[in-house]
Amino acid sequence: MLASNKFRLKSGSAFTLVELLVVIGIIAVLVGILLPALNRARLAASSLACQANLHQIGQGLIIYTGQYKGMLPPGYYDIVPPIPPGTQTVVRWVDLLQGVMSSKYGYNSTDAFNTNSSAAALRKVFVCPEGPNDDMLAGKVFACSYLSHPRLMPQLASPNALSTLPWVNVDPYPGSTGPKHTYNISRVKRSSEIAVIWDAPLIYSPPPPGDPTAGGWMINQGLPVANQIDKQRYFSGSLANSTFLTDNYSKISPPDSFTPNSPIDFKVAFNLADNNQDNGLCYQTARFRHMKNTVLNALMCDGHVESFKYNPQNPQKSTFLRKNINVNLQ
Repeated sequence: MLASNKFRLKSGSAFTLVELLVVIGIIAVLVGILLPALNRARLAASSLACQANLHQIGQGLIIYTGQYKGMLPPGYYDIVPPIPPGTQTVVRWVDLLQGVMSSKYGYNSTDAFNTNSSAAALRKVFVCPEGPNDDMLAGKVFACSYLSHPRLMPQLASPNALSTLPWVNVDPYPGSTGPKHTYNISRVKRSSEIAVIWDAPLIYSPPPPGDPTAGGWMINQGLPVANQIDKQRYFSGSLANSTFLTDNYSKISPPDSFTPNSPIDFKVAFNLADNNQDNGLCYQTARFRHMKNTVLNALMCDGHVESFKYNPQNPQKSTFLRKNINVNLQ
């Protein structure tokens, strides 16, 4: 008798099939509600981590400008003659800032290579966590996923450089040999509106034979300067409505077609349907990498980090405006 009652008690406490299906349905609904929220939280966390990187880079800029009488670091230039002999040694703003943050890594590409600085924990500050993957951090690779403003932190002209690379000795000003110096941070007007470093588009470089650590996603040509921003309006003096990234709009015709509040032109030479990509055709511009390819993070000249919005349905419309990259003449 007791055994029978025990059996009935267990049977009465079990789930029926209908109850089980109801519970499963409730769990499925909750998962459906929570997963998008969790995904948005994950994307927001990645964007915040990128902003934290840019804040630290901003601290590095403060240290650098404090040591060099307010002058911003150059974006890129060749050392002449190359050191050691037979190799090309360059200086990039990433190497310079990593050097002032920790001098053991040196201040140029040769120092960076010899100290394996790309694999250092400090170098992660210069790599956006929302990038394609972490291959950039493996081995002796130039690890960086941010670009500098081509006027404030330019690729300096190198008239005596021994390099024959095509992007050396560029001439952004007719009759000149290119920019001779960077900007002094104290002379930048509207510093809270002007972006100095921002998210970069990347390309995939296959590893060379015998060196599997050298490939991965990286900045095109290892040149961390946004020379192509706003459809090359810094270098292309013959381009209609070119202001050379300055606040001089006097030669624009008609005047209302090109204003400080106009969105930056993200068309590139190949005129892709979508110019917000990581590939060899979209480079040295800007990358709206966050929140499903709709947000760009940028370090502003006054030290704060700002996020700009991009509409994939209307690629030429964004909140990254010409007033955010066009600067006052020195």
